[in-house]
Amino acid sequence: MLPLPDLVTTRDIIQQLTDRLRDVYDAAVHTELTDPAVLGRALCDVMDAVHRRTHAGDDPPPDDLPEADDLPVAGEPPLGELCDHGIDLLNRLAETATALAMPEEAGRIQALTLPLACCVGRVGGELAHLEPVVDAVARVADGLHDPAELARLHGMLDEIADAVSPRIAEAPAGSEAATAWRALLINRAIVATRSQQPALMEVSFDAVIEHLPEEGPRFFTEGLGRLDASDYPEQVRRVMATYERRFRDSRRLH
Repeated sequence: MLPLPDLVTTRDIIQQLTDRLRDVYDAAVHTELTDPAVLGRALCDVMDAVHRRTHAGDDPPPDDLPEADDLPVAGEPPLGELCDHGIDLLNRLAETATALAMPEEAGRIQALTLPLACCVGRVGGELAHLEPVVDAVARVADGLHDPAELARLHGMLDEIADAVSPRIAEAPAGSEAATAWRALLINRAIVATRSQQPALMEVSFDAVIEHLPEEGPRFFTEGLGRLDASDYPEQVRRVMATYERRFRDSRRLH
């Protein structure tokens, strides 16, 4: 299931999953693991802080969130740093779930990276550590098959791409940052194709051409081959074929 880009919902899911982990954690001795409740509380603190920053001036937050004037924004780290801290905590909580032999919960925890990144990006926060986000994208996309849900995921990926720090988008080829940026753009193009919506495909394909010109020939050629071997609608294949031909013709001219 695709997690909603909503902080209150995300916070509720964290609490539910933390309670499940805590039940297993309490039933055995795990001295080498951090108490899931400690990580869960820290994550809720991050969600509360981001919520205050993203809803400044809006209606009062829900009853289970602190009032905005209880914890002043002054002195809090930038939104990008809050997001990085939250992603790190999510990774640690997912690792704890894995160590407790709870893979389903680990996957759901990791997926919450996406709504957190989206909500931070909506108000101008920059994402400076993209690798965990890309890992979450791949996991979530693999579990989706409904074109409508894939289209919603594409919308989230648009927001995440817009929030990526220029330092990542302009990182030298071969660096970890550049590899993560490439993976995000390629995954977004694949999600657009699987959504079967030509308009989303065109936006994502244009980004591949703009930011990853060396990737274009292989991506469009391999993509067209996969579509030919699959039961995709003709309009989807037509878009892929148009880009494959355009890229091929462009390279011939040069």
